[in-house]
Amino acid sequence: MSLSQHVFLYCERGSNEALFAEPLNAASNASFLLAALAALLLLLRRPREMRSNHYLFIALVFLIGVGSLAFHLLADGASLLADVVPIDVFMLVYLGFALNRFLRVPPGWTVLILIASPNVVLTMQVKCWGGGSGFPGAEVTGASECLNGSLVYVPALLAMAIVGGLMAERK
Repeated sequence: MSLSQHVFLYCERGSNEALFAEPLNAASNASFLLAALAALLLLLRRPREMRSNHYLFIALVFLIGVGSLAFHLLADGASLLADVVPIDVFMLVYLGFALNRFLRVPPGWTVLILIASPNVVLTMQVKCWGGGSGFPGAEVTGASECLNGSLVYVPALLAMAIVGGLMAERK
């Protein structure tokens, strides 16, 4: 897909290329922008020594809102990247934070776990076609993104379940 090619993933857009073809999806991104602003205001009320890396999370939530807004307005390859890259970065950063902060995994091990964890890039390669799914060979025709591209979030769901389960076990 080229960066300027239109993307028609959501029923709200249909095959409409207009700027405001996804008004509900676009408006929903206000929640990310408001959450980032609220978090920043709350963070600034804390003592400096308690702020640590929280600015990074606030910036990523803001970028998620802006990138997703751009995608739901423009719906092209470039805005798709602006939508998914901040989400992917947030998922990896937060997983590292959760491993280190909540489960007390040392930083070196955290980095190794992140490298070895289910890779978002790998899940992007999984395709679906006429009753099948997987990594299609040249003989497969009509393969497309599974679950409208949402399959890339499965590793994050698994990570949340594993970290949550370990935290519950440790009480």
